[in-house]
Amino acid sequence: MFVSVLMILINCMVWLIDFWESLFDYHLWLILMLNPTFAAAVKVILTITMLVLIRASLPRYRYDYLTKLGWVKFLLVLVILMFISYLGMCLWF
Repeated sequence: MFVSVLMILINCMVWLIDFWESLFDYHLWLILMLNPTFAAAVKVILTITMLVLIRASLPRYRYDYLTKLGWVKFLLVLVILMFISYLGMCLWF
């Protein structure tokens, strides 16, 4: 229920920003500087919008796949980087 209300609010804000461009073209920085409450609300709304868009567009990974990815791929990359940094420090000193 809360998510649907939140999505409606986000869609309304996107609609307002799209169709009231002339207001935001020239006076946005003045409004943001003079009204910090409005600036905070805009930042919160943009952050929520970006989080919802990222969550909706990226696939969800299973836990076993994430574990395999962490142990096989990332650990290998970290060991290689550690070895390179160790060689760099040995050559530097």
